[in-house]
Amino acid sequence: MPFVSDQEDGISTVIVGATGLLGGELLRHLPSLNVPLRIPRLIASIKSSGTTLEVGGSERQVHSFPDDPEDSALFEGVDAVIFAAPASVVKKYAPKLIDIDVPVFDLSGVFAGQVPISMKDLSEQLELFSEEQIMVMPSAQALILARILSAVEDLDPVGLRAEVLLSAASFGKQGVQELSRQVSAVFNLQDPPRQVFPTGLAFDIIPSLSKGGWSESERRCSAELAELIRLPQSHFVVSLSVAPCFTGISVSGQILFSSQVDVQQVLEHLSYSRWIEYVDLVPGPKRLIGRKPIFIGRLRNDTLDNGIQFWASADNLLAGSVSNFSELFQLCWEEGRL
Repeated sequence: MPFVSDQEDGISTVIVGATGLLGGELLRHLPSLNVPLRIPRLIASIKSSGTTLEVGGSERQVHSFPDDPEDSALFEGVDAVIFAAPASVVKKYAPKLIDIDVPVFDLSGVFAGQVPISMKDLSEQLELFSEEQIMVMPSAQALILARILSAVEDLDPVGLRAEVLLSAASFGKQGVQELSRQVSAVFNLQDPPRQVFPTGLAFDIIPSLSKGGWSESERRCSAELAELIRLPQSHFVVSLSVAPCFTGISVSGQILFSSQVDVQQVLEHLSYSRWIEYVDLVPGPKRLIGRKPIFIGRLRNDTLDNGIQFWASADNLLAGSVSNFSELFQLCWEEGRL
């Protein structure tokens, strides 16, 4: 439903990171919820403070985060604060809000491992949210892989190997802007900027997010899958690389089962999932911008193990984050937890 006016009864929210890629996706999607939402108050970096965004048909000012949230009018009467901001911002400010009993939704997942993660239809953690005043979302890559694994749960999966291709959007607006500048610089025989991607990303691939061994992001993804699917973390081998794409996420993976299964069995189980759409030819992530499903295809029997190989692509912002948050947010409202 459309946003309600500030004079009407409705849920009052603050979006932190409103000018970023994820914050923008949230603002586009929130009016589609069946929740009486007032137009959100907006917070972003100091650089964006004082600018305006059009939200709900009117211009709304963007603010920077106040030093003392308890004494700030920004948080007066607020029902929830939604963090669509970098992990460092969430770490700094979310505890301050929880201390003054303001519920927090953490889309960065920075508190995963400290707080159980929430995923619609799999691990909703509503009681914990009511008690602890925080709901933590999984990373986009863990969410997408968990959706696929949970769809074939009855076939007894025992592990997963996956190569995940992240895009520049996984590094926020700065990542997308730097990739664009790198492309332009290469074409114009100039020295490209290398702050977000020090080794360069334009016309190249970043094969690893660390100098050696498993990166922190890879370990986090495996830990999130272990928590969501309830198998040992060692059963999930996930490698993350970065492709020169502006947005989206793609996965080449292999699901291992306790006994041999065939492609038709997997197809049948995938067809029951409202989160997944099977296609013979999986589109590239660029063509999936604004699409909610996870698209999966190229299912093949593995000749070495009891496994099925697959390829999946999705919109990392919408399918990998905002859709999950939106359904959990609506569920919290329906159950009177906001």
